[in-house]
Amino acid sequence: MLGYVVLRKRTLSPRMMAVMDSVPGCVLISVIAPAFVSDRPADLLALGIMLAAASRCSVLPTVMTGIASAGLLRHFLGT
Repeated sequence: MLGYVVLRKRTLSPRMMAVMDSVPGCVLISVIAPAFVSDRPADLLALGIMLAAASRCSVLPTVMTGIASAGLLRHFLGT
């Protein structure tokens, strides 16, 4: 929210707009990246499910799918 408050009345250059458009993807990658080095089977399965969702869905459904699958797999696999 702080970014919105600070930047709401500023006119951004096209280059800065391109940077701002790439921020959600960068944040998503920073959240997903640790799962690639996980040794927990539940996390690795959830990562695969999330990657499949990412190839078909937008960001919000992909994130929700990843969170739900990780939670359910951790619960049922006990890891």
